[in-house]
Amino acid sequence: MFEEKLEALSQVMAEHMAMPFPPGFRGLDIEDQDMVMLDADAYGYALGVLKGLFDEQHGEGLIRLTAVFEKVRVETLREK
Repeated sequence: MFEEKLEALSQVMAEHMAMPFPPGFRGLDIEDQDMVMLDADAYGYALGVLKGLFDEQHGEGLIRLTAVFEKVRVETLREK
């Protein structure tokens, strides 16, 4: 089951990298978070998981990143 999840993560990452970054997000900050850096951070954590380099420090970083994504989601919903 774990191997299947890693394969699914790998597939999602490949699909993500094949897509162009949305031009409207380039240079955009939401809640003081640069969208390009947020995207890069998420990719970095996913890559760490695939390489087996995910430790407690990475877990804490991922928790912080998840909180940032929630702020962005809430702010984006407010703008609609």
